[in-house]
Amino acid sequence: MAMVLEAIPAEGLISALEKEHWTGRRGYSVRGMWSALIAGVLADAGSLDDVVRLLKRDKDTRIVCGFSDGNLPGQDALGRFLKKLVIHGDLLEKRLADIAKDLRQLLPGFGTKLAVDSMDIKAYANRHRQHRSDGDAR
Repeated sequence: MAMVLEAIPAEGLISALEKEHWTGRRGYSVRGMWSALIAGVLADAGSLDDVVRLLKRDKDTRIVCGFSDGNLPGQDALGRFLKKLVIHGDLLEKRLADIAKDLRQLLPGFGTKLAVDSMDIKAYANRHRQHRSDGDAR
């Protein structure tokens, strides 16, 4: 995980978030919260609660993120951080574009072909449609 965090050019984003005025108590470090979300992505966490469980059970992840066992962010804190991250979506998009650009230089042909998993995923919204009897639902 540490290698992935080092490879993501997120300094501009982290700096922008650190400069924001944070209200309330001192809370958790921006870098730690960023690291926790990236750890969640790498661990295929499906929710912020899954990220919290990952931090509770995996000591190495806690250490890389800079959290101690007794001072872990909860789902609410991660959710508030995610909202602030969304506000800076333009910086996040720039970082992702930079990564793609670097990968194109390292891997000729990167991004020229797209593979899609065609597995049918039953969505929550579709479940309700199946039970309706009107013609529009079909």
